[in-house]
Amino acid sequence: MHRFSLNSAVWCCAIGVVATAASAVLQPASAAVRQCMAPITSDVVPAQSEIAGKRAALESWGSKTRKKHGEAFVSWRLANKRVLSCVPGRDTSTPLTCVAYASPCRIDQVPGRQAPKRKRILPGGGIEI
Repeated sequence: MHRFSLNSAVWCCAIGVVATAASAVLQPASAAVRQCMAPITSDVVPAQSEIAGKRAALESWGSKTRKKHGEAFVSWRLANKRVLSCVPGRDTSTPLTCVAYASPCRIDQVPGRQAPKRKRILPGGGIEI
């Protein structure tokens, strides 16, 4: 007859904790990563007010970014090294000129991961393996 003792219970728990910790450490971690590209400068935008000028400069920056890198990089909030400023214009017809400059960025939830390749049993069918 085998008696279950407190020492053996403690050892079982200790082994379980160590095994769980080891498995958590050995698994690769996945985290969201911000991927940024080279900086883009908007067109120099003449404006009558600072708000209108900054809005137009951001629209120009977004348009250039979309053409070069696609929709995923257009967010000004995610951009790195952002500069959005207006300075007095050279003549009285345009009181301000504004420009936006930033490195466009996007968030990759699992960097380096590619979508799984699936084979269709029947071309055009709904069954995948």
